[in-house]
Amino acid sequence: MAFSGFSASIKSQLNGIYRYMSAYYSICIEMLSAAQLRWFMKKRLLFAMNNLGCGGAEKSLVTLLNCIDYSSFEVDLFLFDADGLFLELVPPEINLLPGPEYWKVMNSSFASSMKTLARQGRPDLMLCRVMQAALCRTFSSPERVEQHLWRYVRRALPALDHQYYAAIGYMEKNPVYFIADKVKASKKIGWVHTNYSRLDINKRIEDRYFCKLDYIVTVSEECARVLKDMFPAHKDKVMIIENILLPELIRRMAGIKEMDEIKETEELNGVKGEKEPQEAEGEAEVKEIRTEEAENAKGTAEIEVIKETGKEVEDNEAKRVKEGKKGMAAQAALKKPVKLVTVARLAYPKGIDMALEACRLLINGGHEVIWRVIGEGPLRAELEKKIKEYNLEKYFLLEGSMQNPYPCMKNADIYVQPSRYEGKSIAVEEAKVLCRPVVVTCYGTVKDQIKDKVNGLVSDMSPEGLCESIKLLMGSKALRDSLVSNLQKESSGNRSEINKLYRLIEG
Repeated sequence: MAFSGFSASIKSQLNGIYRYMSAYYSICIEMLSAAQLRWFMKKRLLFAMNNLGCGGAEKSLVTLLNCIDYSSFEVDLFLFDADGLFLELVPPEINLLPGPEYWKVMNSSFASSMKTLARQGRPDLMLCRVMQAALCRTFSSPERVEQHLWRYVRRALPALDHQYYAAIGYMEKNPVYFIADKVKASKKIGWVHTNYSRLDINKRIEDRYFCKLDYIVTVSEECARVLKDMFPAHKDKVMIIENILLPELIRRMAGIKEMDEIKETEELNGVKGEKEPQEAEGEAEVKEIRTEEAENAKGTAEIEVIKETGKEVEDNEAKRVKEGKKGMAAQAALKKPVKLVTVARLAYPKGIDMALEACRLLINGGHEVIWRVIGEGPLRAELEKKIKEYNLEKYFLLEGSMQNPYPCMKNADIYVQPSRYEGKSIAVEEAKVLCRPVVVTCYGTVKDQIKDKVNGLVSDMSPEGLCESIKLLMGSKALRDSLVSNLQKESSGNRSEINKLYRLIEG
């Protein structure tokens, strides 16, 4: 190195120091292990999310965080509300940043939040809370309230100090707005988990924030098409990264050791298909997972399968079934109800109200079912009121949130997803991993997941449509076997999707 402007003696001394420091640095580098060198070279990432409650996007984020290569990346996680069912599943390598202390206060009642903020001396947040109340009165759409409220919330949020290699807002609206306004990063990525055409949003506000992003990631082909149609100026930014599924982990959490354990058995929870009749004389034959047993009458019972052969049917119950109750030929022999399971938030988009009405139709039609709904949400009180009104307390069960719903899903006879709209339902994919016969409504993105009568049934988006599809599955063993067989052939693992994120970050 040349040190111009100095005398010869000083230059000689400086060159000596420089050579010494260079040699020292080289020795230090040689002494470092490969792992230590990787640590120095790690890229720092930020993920921003509302919370880690019981939603599909939250589960998707936790799964993704558990797939990241932490030898190459150092990851910070910012949550507006550091709470939720999946919080304890965050890997230990994650650095959880402190969220805004006032966030829970802002979401408490108006009077309580105003008193608390006044005591804390936060007039800026008091203005935010007043505007939140005003916006809730102005807009019926929660999406528009969130959009317009951000203008006030952002003033009270401090910017993050760090410079990130990439910042990812892992859900539409607030997390995306946050990384756009409050984070310094070389690349900014927004994640969209829903079908934007079904949201009541101000497109101008979204467009302004999409301008600040390098990429817009979504989870399905249909969601990508909608984004490109709605925001053509940003169509080149739209990328697809599917929600990552780890089939072996799902099966292990469900208590399944071998794939054979999830194969369909001859009978579906007591609903007999169109095969040969079973005769039980004396003691009924006991088989694993077989739930249909003949009713004992003086130690002997006989179950007759009704075939459409034109023969005279002597059994009165058989006549009733053949005349009007398709798919329920063996209903008289039921000892246990058919188990239906849904995993979803108790919110309007998830259609749990339609599921309740479908359950009512099934019960009133003489079909014995128990429908378990796993999840929480704002419609619980309303649903509980209707359940009581319909006298369905024993048949339609709101189970609340579960960190591990997989044993319940595994034991379901039919998995039902009654959604009005979805980005790409993680719960449906998990039910497919567990090879459960699936009934889904015809929401816009369903074709990215289910082919009708191939790997599931797609019903009309109505209680009547759900009811008919469920009855069809209950009554057709051949159809159930076909769906399960096709699901067993599907390749459901997609851990490699994480490489798409790496390419966006590195590209």
